Amino acid sequence: MKRFDWEKVYGPVPASVHMRLEKALEEKKKMNTGKALRPAAAIALALLLTLLLGGAAYAATRLGILDYLVGGEGSATDELKNSVQPVLASAEGDGMRVELNGAVFDGSRLALSFTEENLNPHSPAFITLDQVLLEGEWIPQNFGGGGHWMPFIRLDTENADHNPYSEGFLSGDLKKEYTGQIQGEAIFIVSRPTGPLVVVDPVMWYDYDAAIADDEIRADFVRRRDMIRASNVEIADIAHLNPEEWYVNGYTVVNADGNLLMEEHMEYMPEEFGAIPMYHNAVMYPTQMHDTAVIRLPFTIDADAAKAYRREGKMEDVSLSDCTVHLEKCVMTPLSTLLEIRLYPLENTRQAADKLLERYGYPALLNEQGNLIEFLSMEGEGACYAHSDQEGKFFSAIEYAWGGAKDMPNAIRFSFDSDEFPYQKPEAPDPEANREFAEKAVIHLQ
Repeated sequence: MKRFDWEKVYGPVPASVHMRLEKALEEKKKMNTGKALRPAAAIALALLLTLLLGGAAYAATRLGILDYLVGGEGSATDELKNSVQPVLASAEGDGMRVELNGAVFDGSRLALSFTEENLNPHSPAFITLDQVLLEGEWIPQNFGGGGHWMPFIRLDTENADHNPYSEGFLSGDLKKEYTGQIQGEAIFIVSRPTGPLVVVDPVMWYDYDAAIADDEIRADFVRRRDMIRASNVEIADIAHLNPEEWYVNGYTVVNADGNLLMEEHMEYMPEEFGAIPMYHNAVMYPTQMHDTAVIRLPFTIDADAAKAYRREGKMEDVSLSDCTVHLEKCVMTPLSTLLEIRLYPLENTRQAADKLLERYGYPALLNEQGNLIEFLSMEGEGACYAHSDQEGKFFSAIEYAWGGAKDMPNAIRFSFDSDEFPYQKPEAPDPEANREFAEKAVIHLQ
């Protein structure tokens, strides 16, 4: 048995995302990239899809995935629009309906969009995108697809529809090269409370006008409170905010975010409480929730068609006064900017590698004209860390996993003095070393 702190709350999204990110970083390092196709292929594919699906169906497909990725068709580049593929599929299980309605695959990452609906909204259910498979193999997930209640879910967007609810999935960097028509499957798990659902949270009783000064934050709290009230879920009154009091009486206890609450002194909780099986996203809560349905949605994508705009970067090793800059990977597509460079210090020690991080940080990316590369408003991540390779050589890695660029550059340069790029400035900058890096390290895209 193990103890739990109920104040840490049930958080399947953060926990699973961190796990997937760690896996994705390992997967990225082993990736074999594919060959680029002519841009005309994507345009031809888009035209073919329009003819096959009909204008309305294709429009719905494209809008679904573009809404998820960039917030709408108006924010997408033509290249990203032409990369969209249809994956129209729907299925039901235990009163929940899920529909896949769009995909983009660029040879390195897969994006999917889908809509979930609780057909009986008076009976809340928890739904999780548990796995996405390609050719029967699990692929890592970086963003989207976390578990949530339907329709009792946390929303940050004013007037957003919560039932049905639209979201998506964006994979990590894939290690395998795919060609031709490939089969995929999205697997969703539906879970229900083992007992009556109750919201135990003092936030339901706040005087928001007195407690929250910011108008937008206050409005968001009010929307959440009103949505919970409208869901007809039982709400603990202010005199009964001890989660254990409800749990021992057979209730499934959640806070206002939908996270399960458990008292830390409940030592009789089973070991598997809160566990996530390897390569899955659905969280196990055997005393509070039970799985009631598995919804499987198969789909087919063309692994070659969306590679039309894919460009790969090349750079010979660059010798600097304090290190050697090695390009491990550089791929740019309408969906992705995937870049990893390694800095090998002159002295093969962890301390020397750490010092390089302090000197160079996480630099901004410039195009061949020396202007900041503008990226689409998509979810992304970055990392810089010291490590060692299989030969025992220490290095500092700087990784970028961003969305597509608004304008594809012909070359990538690095900058250490920009205030407009979401990067980590050097802790101990060396102006001369930074200048040398910026001048000599240039990645050319082909």
